Amino acid sequence: MVKISEEIVKIFIRTEIHYIFSRKKAYGKKSDGLLELIGGHVEDGETPFEALQREAREEEETGILANLLVEKQLTPINVNVEVDGLSEQHFVYILNITEEDSRKLKASSDESYGLEFIENSFIETSEGLSKLRSDITWKTNEIFIALRKEDSNWLRQFI
Repeated sequence: MVKISEEIVKIFIRTEIHYIFSRKKAYGKKSDGLLELIGGHVEDGETPFEALQREAREEEETGILANLLVEKQLTPINVNVEVDGLSEQHFVYILNITEEDSRKLKASSDESYGLEFIENSFIETSEGLSKLRSDITWKTNEIFIALRKEDSNWLRQFI
């Protein structure tokens, strides 16, 4: 059995047309400039949902994302990702928002180079994901792989 080293929250933001990713700011690291899901570590004393709200406030400047999270009753999908022999438990949430709301979102310049809007067809097909693989972080890719192993139609339940 692999020991859980950290708990992490991530969110897929989906509109009628796009999924929204953050362009990671990580100076000097291989992941700098790659696409990732908004989210981060669960801090001591936080529930995963509280961590998700905090991360949304830190990574999205307008507050729209954090406010939308409060309005929705979201249930995470639990995904374990192995890193250096340890397992990170990721609580992955999927949030459907309007295209209008999505255009109002603004990434925090401390956390991101900006938000990227990727057409749903790229995320929802194996071919599209293959094309994106070189432009997403390693952990984001591992989350996609783990979710597909769980259920090959995992995104369809949220569409």
